[in-house]
Amino acid sequence: MAVRRVRGPSVRVVALVLVGLVLTACGSSGVPSSSVWALVATTPANAPGVTGLSCVSQNVCLESSASSTNDVGIVLRTTDGGKSWSEPRLPAATGLLNDVSCVASGTCLAVGRAQGAAQSPRVLRSTDSGVTWRVLAVPKSVSVVNAADCTTARVCLVTGGLSSPAGLALVTTDSGRTWATISLKQVRWTGLASCVAPGACVLEGSDVAQNNEIVFGLNLLTRYVEVEHLPGPPMELMSGLDCTETGCITVGQGVSIARPQILTSSVGGAAWHVDSVPTVAGLSLQGAGCATALRCWAVGDNSTGAGVSLSTSDGGTTWHVDHVPNSIFEIDYMTCPVVTMCVGEGANAAVNNASLRLSF
Repeated sequence: MAVRRVRGPSVRVVALVLVGLVLTACGSSGVPSSSVWALVATTPANAPGVTGLSCVSQNVCLESSASSTNDVGIVLRTTDGGKSWSEPRLPAATGLLNDVSCVASGTCLAVGRAQGAAQSPRVLRSTDSGVTWRVLAVPKSVSVVNAADCTTARVCLVTGGLSSPAGLALVTTDSGRTWATISLKQVRWTGLASCVAPGACVLEGSDVAQNNEIVFGLNLLTRYVEVEHLPGPPMELMSGLDCTETGCITVGQGVSIARPQILTSSVGGAAWHVDSVPTVAGLSLQGAGCATALRCWAVGDNSTGAGVSLSTSDGGTTWHVDHVPNSIFEIDYMTCPVVTMCVGEGANAAVNNASLRLSF
């Protein structure tokens, strides 16, 4: 499940979209070489910036956000693949939500903070695919929660920071009744997270002193943590991370090079490879997602602000530039709820809060 760098709502006066991919261009071998994005419908206009995206199925998806007029957290929910959206009622005093994560059983977590309190973390849980929500108690030492990824209805990982300060891995194996707090002192906070298997996850943290990103491998059951080596120039900003059962992809910006990076792993985040990125003027990569270990996407925008999508069908050995409609601004988030379909979120130049989705 894909989880992206936590960002606040966009300050640009632009719309949000849920987008889908359809693989159309095939070579003589029948292997898809690029993807096509297309518009589906509009989403509610009261959410100025999506901060997280997750799907229960190919039709049921949730987005986390915040109100455009006040400090009120919002979850948007679709049951028809993005054609229409509803806004479930959340517990009182829920502020900005940073991320949402769901599993196929319909259990979801949404993480963020309480209204008007930057140091008041809030974790919400739903067991009915986002229709109803309740607040989960977290340890008092937790100062901020940034992202979440659940592997089953009972087992979830939450990232963030401790008041010490130190990076945080917050793990539950009993549906959030109790939490194990893992302090990661190498970083000030943790953000992106994606789980390779029910008991194994990959997460990233920001080393403020060295101005680069650190990737950790975490066994949720034994609580064992290992720092994973990233090849190539150090990353100063990791903006997308997604893992399947056997592979991972991460995208970001290098410290010493003025261009984005794509790194892939064929062994669940234990070893990484720097991929060759196609030349796109002013390319900035914001998100990443995989349908399988071989079929992945990196999304963002170019120097004019137009949306950009890159795709690989061979695990990162080669990447291709996809077709994106001219009306689409930057694409920030994506996830693949099934191996034949992916959805994502970005911005549209003509239609406020538009959603897009196709299957391949």
